[in-house]
Amino acid sequence: LAGSIADVLDQVETGAQQLWIAFDDERIWAACTTRFSHYPTGLKFVEGVFVGGSELETWRDDLLATLDRWAVDNACVGIEFTGRHGWAKVLRGCGYTAPYVVLEKRLDPPRV
Repeated sequence: LAGSIADVLDQVETGAQQLWIAFDDERIWAACTTRFSHYPTGLKFVEGVFVGGSELETWRDDLLATLDRWAVDNACVGIEFTGRHGWAKVLRGCGYTAPYVVLEKRLDPPRV
């Protein structure tokens, strides 16, 4: 990934990344982009690429629940976030662990 906003917008417009917005009637609280990661073993994850916002407690749980559903609906086995170490503290109580500097949450497979 290149680092400019134009590059991210281009990836959202082409479908290479998905854009998620946390908002209410008065303001936008946060934005997040995701993409699918396919591993050689066949495992598929939703990868949180960029996340930014304010007043985290206002939107974190709803955004994570939405990403959980998105991942399951798209046959992913989990969700990963790569970021600063501070995210480990933010996501610790939400089922994520830090096996490296990547925060990962495994999801139950969809029931047929």
